[in-house]
Amino acid sequence: MLSMKKNKTIKTVFLVLIVAVAITGCAIHPSVINMIPSFNHTTFISTDKTLMVAEVKGVEKTMERDFYPIFSTKFLLYIEHEGFHEALTNTLKGSGIFKEVFTAEKGDYEIYAEIISQELHIGISTASILFVNYRLIEADSGKEVWKENILSQYDAKWDEAVNLAKKANEESVRDNFTQLIKKLSNVLSKLNKK
Repeated sequence: MLSMKKNKTIKTVFLVLIVAVAITGCAIHPSVINMIPSFNHTTFISTDKTLMVAEVKGVEKTMERDFYPIFSTKFLLYIEHEGFHEALTNTLKGSGIFKEVFTAEKGDYEIYAEIISQELHIGISTASILFVNYRLIEADSGKEVWKENILSQYDAKWDEAVNLAKKANEESVRDNFTQLIKKLSNVLSKLNKK
């Protein structure tokens, strides 16, 4: 009787671990290249202005899950700041909105991004929810010309990827950046008319 109970417990632990690996796919960070959206440049205003992308601030965390009392597994499921910053910089360069985009030199404008929150909901599908605050500053005057919080979400389904957490995070960032570029294009279009 005790042996059957022990076998059932071992099978349960094994099944939980298989599901955990399937969902997280060994739990690696989102790929920078996969966070960058592609754009049709004709839809955006093109300026002769330069932009400096400041360091990303805000929430950065791991998700800890106890799948069984004897196991304590820490999964690296967050969108880390360095990768987000690199993807943001490349997105802004690729949009064609700015003449040049820097990370270390001063530009006509400076953009600041703060990750206010990021959530990953693991279930039959895996949902990534990302909330980012962006601010655009006129460098010479120090005046804030635009700020907005952008919310994005993506639900990764079982048939989309081996690593659902990674896919969900990448797509929620892509959507966040797509919204950002559209908003920046509108803002700069209005500023250029003044």
